[in-house]
Amino acid sequence: MPFLEGPFAFTGKLDMLSAYRMRGVDKIVVRRKGGPSREKIKTGASFANTRRTMSEFGGCSRHGSYVRMAMLQIRHLSDYNFGSDINSVMRQVQLRDGTGEWGRRRITLSEHTRLLEGFSTVRKAPSFDSIVRAPVYYTMDRANRSALIDIPELLRDINYFPQNNHAMVRLTVTLGIVPDITFDVPSKEYLPPDWYSKLYHSTAISTDWNPSLEGIKSTTLALAMDLLPPDDRWTLMLSIGIEYGSLRENGKIKEVPRFGAAKIMALQGKDKTSDEGNGGNGTEEHKIKITNDVIPKNIVQDPDVSPQGYRDPEVRYVYTAKEAPTKWPVASVYCYAVPAPSQNYNTQNAVSLSTTHIDLPVATYIPCDALQPYVSSFIISEEAEIKEYKVLPSTNLVIGFQYRGRLVRVENADVHSLSTAGITGLHETPRVFRNVAHTGTVLVYFKEAGAAPFFNMPLHELFDESVSLDNFMLRSELLVLEQQLAEARTDQERITLTERFLLTRMRNTAPDKLVLTALAFIHQCQGNLRMTDLAAQLNISQSPLEKRFRQAVGTSPKKFAALVRFQHILKTHR
Repeated sequence: MPFLEGPFAFTGKLDMLSAYRMRGVDKIVVRRKGGPSREKIKTGASFANTRRTMSEFGGCSRHGSYVRMAMLQIRHLSDYNFGSDINSVMRQVQLRDGTGEWGRRRITLSEHTRLLEGFSTVRKAPSFDSIVRAPVYYTMDRANRSALIDIPELLRDINYFPQNNHAMVRLTVTLGIVPDITFDVPSKEYLPPDWYSKLYHSTAISTDWNPSLEGIKSTTLALAMDLLPPDDRWTLMLSIGIEYGSLRENGKIKEVPRFGAAKIMALQGKDKTSDEGNGGNGTEEHKIKITNDVIPKNIVQDPDVSPQGYRDPEVRYVYTAKEAPTKWPVASVYCYAVPAPSQNYNTQNAVSLSTTHIDLPVATYIPCDALQPYVSSFIISEEAEIKEYKVLPSTNLVIGFQYRGRLVRVENADVHSLSTAGITGLHETPRVFRNVAHTGTVLVYFKEAGAAPFFNMPLHELFDESVSLDNFMLRSELLVLEQQLAEARTDQERITLTERFLLTRMRNTAPDKLVLTALAFIHQCQGNLRMTDLAAQLNISQSPLEKRFRQAVGTSPKKFAALVRFQHILKTHR
């Protein structure tokens, strides 16, 4: 396949050449127009071998689609179109048919299951085995079309390495039936057995969602298929995938697209052709042959090899807490000269929100020097009586710690309890909150693009959401901070405790100059600008600008500009 490279790369048509991009190929594919007509290929005697080859390739493609249907629920966990690679494996299965004639050779996966075991759905992204570095043991029963999977306990940075920043994670297992296909002479194409239908595609089961910061709890998953094929021309296929999720309001979790990985764990075909083992990653129940034969007395048995079943290794992990740091890290302060007003608007916005839009007794504090590049202000709010108040849309992410009492969010007629330690992303609609009597809260208002160094995740996943902080931090650390805040005697002590907590969470990362400049331009125009004009001002295309902006600020430039316009109108009519 020829590729087009160099400074004159293009896509489209140029004289007799056609250049285009293909999914799964990084380079530009180029081909020349012309060649024989379709009718000539179908009927010409000189293209007889071509027709045989095309017939067999068509069969491989169809059989590959049945393989993908057997892992339907996790086939999206890939970073490229792996269908062509599945077809290549099916081609190798087809070439092993020594009885059929060229152009009509059978594709009997049930006789060559080992060729597909361990197939990975990712090419560039981390594979399943590089993320889950612990053996996943399984038992398959072809007669009952069932499987039992033992998921070990996965601990982050010990045997679980997610290599991304998403909040939640789970494992999904699929079990499906893949039929063998043969060439049907009357229809002149490859077809599966008559009994095959979508009911044989796959069934799936998943673990519960777990915080990715901690790992996945050990569990056992069992799944089975109800239908039994009437003959033995089929293969039982077991696959597993890892999925990531982002938190949404009211405890809902949404799957993150285009992230994760999957692989085909094992297959069972005719006469249990895959029973020779599974590479140390599983146990096959049908491999154990039970017999009642009498063992001759003159044969000495080794007691060490008597069947004992699988036993978990006796391993004990001892965790020790790090010593408290004697010196807090000092943050680097970056200053940029951009053609825009001073960035003091962040602090002003935060203070005005706290005093005007939140109708509660509050006290505002300026952060320490190390946190000033990131935090706009600290606010301590205390209310002795039950009160309901409204928070208008703003451009600041906010963290809240309830050291006394509780808060709930009121939405229409529903009341949703909030965590004692939570974070609220940017939102474009007003929100109504209600506190119980004698509620005390420490609020942290981040500057625009200031929260990124404290959260190892894309901030746009928090847009229009209020979620618990224990999805991003250890719950034990949050409990210690909440206890210290409750025992503190003065507001200044609470501010000092909150600052220390944030300093321990802060990563030494440089701010994105491009995003800071984009923020300045948006404020300079008071939100009245087109995104194409903004991208042109920054000499960057719109797509990468939006991606970097969302990750650092928490929403797209267009939605952020709308929030700035709203703030400007609110300030004008105040």
